[in-house]
Amino acid sequence: MQFLYNTVKERIKSIGERVTGFAVERKEMFAHFAELALVAAIFFGLGVLYTEHMPARTMPLSIELSAQEKGIAAVAAITNKPAIHKAFSSEKGEYVASKNGSKYYLTTCKNTIKEANKVYFNTREDAEKAGFTPSQTCFK
Repeated sequence: MQFLYNTVKERIKSIGERVTGFAVERKEMFAHFAELALVAAIFFGLGVLYTEHMPARTMPLSIELSAQEKGIAAVAAITNKPAIHKAFSSEKGEYVASKNGSKYYLTTCKNTIKEANKVYFNTREDAEKAGFTPSQTCFK
């Protein structure tokens, strides 16, 4: 058992000697690395100090629409929202649309409208009167 202990102890001592020998042989390389790290830290610190005391340059940003652009925006807001008449019912009909959308579908067509947003119509005419257009995926 004593023999095994001595070899492990010697190996550990050997590893320590090899590490110190490696460091001594490459002392100059470690010195250059330390110099580089020190210079980098100094310049980083100077950059932080410089930006800390620098006043913030903020310019107020304002965008004003011309009269023509205001008119176009108003017309777009009006035309994008369909005028929903009282032609729909909450009872299930043959056609379905979303309160937030502009297309209507057959109830047999696959669609992903939330149940809370569904609006039902009995006829195609009722859906079109309410401002909806037929879906191209459902009506080919």
